[in-house]
Amino acid sequence: MGNWVKIIFICVFAIFALAFFSGERYARQSNITLPADAFLTGNQAPKVLSNSNQPISPVELAAIESKVDPCVVAVEAETASNNIWGNPVTNTLEGTGWILDENGLIVTNNHVVEGATSVTVTLQNGKTYPAKSVRSDPIDDLAVIDIGTGNLQALTMGDSSTLMVGDVVMALGNSLGKNIEATQGIINGTDLTFTAGSSETLYNTIGTTVQTTDGFSGGPLVNMDGQIIGISIGATLTPTGQEVTSYAISINTAKPVIEELIQQGYVTRAWLGTTVCNANNFQAMGCGPSVDTGAFVIQIAADSPAHKAGLQAGDIITSFNSKVINTTDDLMQAVCSSSIGQQVAITFWRNGTRSTSDVTLIQNPEP
Repeated sequence: MGNWVKIIFICVFAIFALAFFSGERYARQSNITLPADAFLTGNQAPKVLSNSNQPISPVELAAIESKVDPCVVAVEAETASNNIWGNPVTNTLEGTGWILDENGLIVTNNHVVEGATSVTVTLQNGKTYPAKSVRSDPIDDLAVIDIGTGNLQALTMGDSSTLMVGDVVMALGNSLGKNIEATQGIINGTDLTFTAGSSETLYNTIGTTVQTTDGFSGGPLVNMDGQIIGISIGATLTPTGQEVTSYAISINTAKPVIEELIQQGYVTRAWLGTTVCNANNFQAMGCGPSVDTGAFVIQIAADSPAHKAGLQAGDIITSFNSKVINTTDDLMQAVCSSSIGQQVAITFWRNGTRSTSDVTLIQNPEP
């Protein structure tokens, strides 16, 4: 009886061992690690993974990095502020950019260069150039830097609309402000919403498992053809500081913004003419018992659509073109997605009374 028990035990052990080593061998061959959130997407979750989720050899990855690397630059922005004693200090922010045009146009994030007193760009050959001009758009978090030099190697544009969950991608960035590094991962979501801090929200972004560090902002996310399909913007973190998902602005979203920045220095959008903040409980109480969220109007621009429609400081906007407005970000997204010349209905509360007014949106003024 004892021998039979031993024989059965050995057979069971052999089966488990075979399954374990087979699985480990597959994991090594696939060269892809799928995290727990690898299938999280935006509005529609795909049914299957992309066929591009195939083993990528180190030689292939090295070839892609070698192709893209000359097109990636380090961006350094200096800002001026005062310390706690009121003395002036200079702060330095390190980021990344990529070469859009051989004549010296560089694309990066607005948050890398925002408020900078000086911006410099360092190419992969070590040469450093001061920015001759910086044109930026804070709403889409994009900026175009002109360094005024020629014979540069520009990055090839891809098509982000073809991306699928499971596609292998590579991000290049100025890691910790020290040198350009490359890291790979897979697409784990499309059409995502990314919120940085309490104010900046970006839509239609790409989520990846690429592990980035400080300094990658503004750098390219490329496909396995070495084409740029996204621009790195940041990552979400767990409470312990472990990165969960890296986000990038899709290149198809960025293209029209970049084109307008180059052509006229700013992006043309529909404009309402309000300065708003999220309504707090005290403000909402003054407008009526039915109001607990909305966009609280701080200021109305003179001769703006909001001014002509009768809106006033102290109003709380709760609906825009039949869309519920709970936050300032809701209102900004609603206005930006509208057309110049479009007439919309705005619902707002004032002194306990709910009112609706028709507003005709106009083009935003030049900055």
